[in-house]
Amino acid sequence: MVEINFLCVHKKLRSKRLAPVLIKEVTRRVNCSGVFQAVYTAGVELPKPIGVARYYHRSLNPKKLVEVGFSRKPHERMTWARVNKRFAVPEETSTPGLRTMQEKDIPGATRLLVKYLKK
Repeated sequence: MVEINFLCVHKKLRSKRLAPVLIKEVTRRVNCSGVFQAVYTAGVELPKPIGVARYYHRSLNPKKLVEVGFSRKPHERMTWARVNKRFAVPEETSTPGLRTMQEKDIPGATRLLVKYLKK
């Protein structure tokens, strides 16, 4: 299955119906590889949704996302420095023992991935 998570189209091109063309092209490319199922997320309510889920995400570049109209600044009085501090990715992970994958981890990670994908 393929997931279309965030499709970004420039404001000036949105009225040109570019998003459906991009979705059709992604669909065509995925179908060529033998995958015929997809999951899409949308920020608007769809007419007949099959399923509904709540999801959370962390903005990595909040200023740019506000500029392009994807999101808005949390409060008008909040400065950009406070917004960046609020959404900053911590230096240390909260998961003890988490580290970057190394070449010796590939066989074990592959087994875990194959086991998960069989579900």
